Amino acid sequence: MLGGWADTLCDCSSNYFGRHSWSKVVCRLVLLYLVMAGLCYTETRFRKHGIELQARTEVIGAGPKCSKLVRYHFHDPVSGIARMNTVTIPRHQNLPGATALIEYIPGEYPTSRLKDQARPGCVSFFFWMNIVYFSGVTALIVYLAYEANRPIRRSR
Repeated sequence: MLGGWADTLCDCSSNYFGRHSWSKVVCRLVLLYLVMAGLCYTETRFRKHGIELQARTEVIGAGPKCSKLVRYHFHDPVSGIARMNTVTIPRHQNLPGATALIEYIPGEYPTSRLKDQARPGCVSFFFWMNIVYFSGVTALIVYLAYEANRPIRRSR
């Protein structure tokens, strides 16, 4: 589900001393959180610093697993340098014509992507995921505090 090294990490942490534990679930939740944080960071960066431009597109071949390779060319609006990037898109996705909208972030390490590759729901999903995580951690802390302050009863 997660990939080679992530599944190995989860498997090793869950079989500690041969006992089943919740560490596999926790490990996957932490990895999901980190992946979502990275996607959310990228999305907010494009929203804040991104510039929309028109780019010339061309399909240059077939990519892996039912995808196609698309190369787009554009000029950097800040420096005027001609730039290009190659991306993979699903084979069923059609480009609107010879040009397409792209989002471009100028700077020391310029970045660009097709406008169709944006994930606007990622930020709201990450927000609600934080609400759920925060609620779960709060409930766990309240439960542990309740258990710690409960009087100890002797059994006969």
